Amino acid sequence: MKRVNRFFFLILLSGFLMAFSGTAQAGKVIVIKKRPPAVKVEVKTQRPFKNAVWVKGSWQWKKGNFVWVKGKWVKPRKGFVWVPAHWKSVKNGYKWVPGHWKRV
Repeated sequence: MKRVNRFFFLILLSGFLMAFSGTAQAGKVIVIKKRPPAVKVEVKTQRPFKNAVWVKGSWQWKKGNFVWVKGKWVKPRKGFVWVPAHWKSVKNGYKWVPGHWKRV
């Protein structure tokens, strides 16, 4: 019986550690020395549903290069506004600030 309990404990612990490590990776701070390209001009498609919020595209850093990620329509969150993703100039380069919902 102790073996079974230990087995399930180890499974739960490994699942927790995997979930936690994914969250830590997602929150990683990215600072690069290379200036990001100018923002692309995008044409918004027709709003697909009532109150849809446009999330504009942005240059993201992937595998040592800038990659354009297209804008898209998303479902709004009540009591929040969308803060667009952007590159912020900092002392040692440019810091990536992911897009996020901000409470109003």
